[in-house]
Amino acid sequence: MSKNKYRISEAAGFLYRLGVNFWETGTIDKGGQKMFDYYKGDEITEEQLKAVKEWCPHATTFGSQSQYAPEQKSRIIAFPKAAYFRELKASKSA
Repeated sequence: MSKNKYRISEAAGFLYRLGVNFWETGTIDKGGQKMFDYYKGDEITEEQLKAVKEWCPHATTFGSQSQYAPEQKSRIIAFPKAAYFRELKASKSA
């Protein structure tokens, strides 16, 4: 699967093919620009995360924990959008 070039429009399908079950999606904004699409799910394995990083090295992952049910942990996978890459390019050329 990692041989395919990263495209943000294919992120949900990529996760589905990996067997990642996500139950929340959205965007992460910065200064009014959409920087990441995120997918939140439970029971995402390290093997699945490794495949995500191979497909999209700029993907970010982090965990979250419910305030009222601390034993329930979720994982968020955030895939960069075009605005992220524009900002990255601008910071490298500055």
